[in-house]
Amino acid sequence: MIRQKCKICGKLFDARQKNHTICSPECRKINRTISNKTYRQDPVIRHKENLRQKEWHRKHAKIIPCRFCGEPVEAEFNGFLMIRKTYHEDCMLKKAYEAIRNGEKTYGGVLRFAANKGFTKSEILEIMEEQK
Repeated sequence: MIRQKCKICGKLFDARQKNHTICSPECRKINRTISNKTYRQDPVIRHKENLRQKEWHRKHAKIIPCRFCGEPVEAEFNGFLMIRKTYHEDCMLKKAYEAIRNGEKTYGGVLRFAANKGFTKSEILEIMEEQK
């Protein structure tokens, strides 16, 4: 046992390890509240934490092939969640354009992916016509 001073209440306590700095569950709750307030209020701390999480997810993310072209798709990170994508947006638009040109009328398959991303058939046609 190591004799430590609690960083919240200042009381001496027996710590199991030298990095233990909080003496009781009550002090732990207070410490959590303090650190949460600091985290929410300080944009620099929040930004660094987001970068740290983003880097961790980049290192540990599985490589997922695009369901249309087979090339690897990089996952997105929005600050709080890792968003796994299963296709490139360009590939999805090309396949949706082909489906529209082939006369698909229902929103099944690739047109459903496009609709979920907020694309209508007319927008897909406009985008693909501009690219040609």
